Amino acid sequence: MTKKEKATMGSMAAGKASGYGFNNIVPQRDLQTHAVAYAKLGWAVLPLYGIKNGHCACGKKDCHSAGKHPQLLDGVKGAQKDPFNVGVWFDPDPMIGYPDANIGIACGEASGFFVLDVDGPEGEQSLQVLETKHGALPFTVQQRTGSGGRHLFFKMPNADIRPKVRLMAGLDVRGNDSYIVVAPSMHISGNRYEWIVDPFTHEIADPPEWLVRFVLTGQDEEPAYTKGELIRVAPSKLTSKHTDDEWAEMATSLFEGQRNSTLYTYAYHLLGHGIGPKEAAAILFALNETYGTPPLDEKELMTLMKSALKTHPRVIRGAERYE
Repeated sequence: MTKKEKATMGSMAAGKASGYGFNNIVPQRDLQTHAVAYAKLGWAVLPLYGIKNGHCACGKKDCHSAGKHPQLLDGVKGAQKDPFNVGVWFDPDPMIGYPDANIGIACGEASGFFVLDVDGPEGEQSLQVLETKHGALPFTVQQRTGSGGRHLFFKMPNADIRPKVRLMAGLDVRGNDSYIVVAPSMHISGNRYEWIVDPFTHEIADPPEWLVRFVLTGQDEEPAYTKGELIRVAPSKLTSKHTDDEWAEMATSLFEGQRNSTLYTYAYHLLGHGIGPKEAAAILFALNETYGTPPLDEKELMTLMKSALKTHPRVIRGAERYE
């Protein structure tokens, strides 16, 4: 994909060029544009049945996977990376393509990433338990699902990661021989999938070792709560993995290839210690300008900070809620 195409798709993902929002109607031609763009990223794409008149376009009123199951006879195995073929599949002309199609992406080795599926409040609580124990996950590509959950993308390690359901309450993983639905596909709720951190202008992060071990074995702490219970974690425990000297070294070691993850982790550190969002943003901007080698683009840094604010346990579940 050329720099111009990446820039165009990045602005579309942010809603600047195409003008679509979370609940707005996206023309089929935009779905085709996105599907082709995903293929140009090297992702394996497949057409899924979409949503039509409030029902799955497959025509079955009792469909148990509305807007999510493949239109190809060989399912996820038929996913393709060829932009031409993908463009034909998503052509809005019913004589050529699949009308009302949602976009599916094959996970695992097919596209080079696995996905941590965080399903709603229950999944966010489980993820909070893991991040309290291991530290914040690195800044990475992620999307908001149509049901309000999140998909976090991580580069595929040298391991056979397979799909697993309920690693912990509300946490699933999508890997080899599985797929996800991606933006701007339509959910049965009427909401659209949308990018929080888009793949056209941001890199997918390498997974930390503990996450790889967790998705492979399913072994880690179970969340210390019952369903529906709200976790209360002291802010000082959210980012207590490093010593003060290690945090200081981290904040002043912003080298290319590590800047995003380092600043994202440091944002978690600041928010977890009671620093307000405006103050945290000002600190991150100052660190980036002083120690960035070279500094991140201002828009990229803003995206990083907004992502931390949307996902930090203290922000979205704590006693002090930031708007």
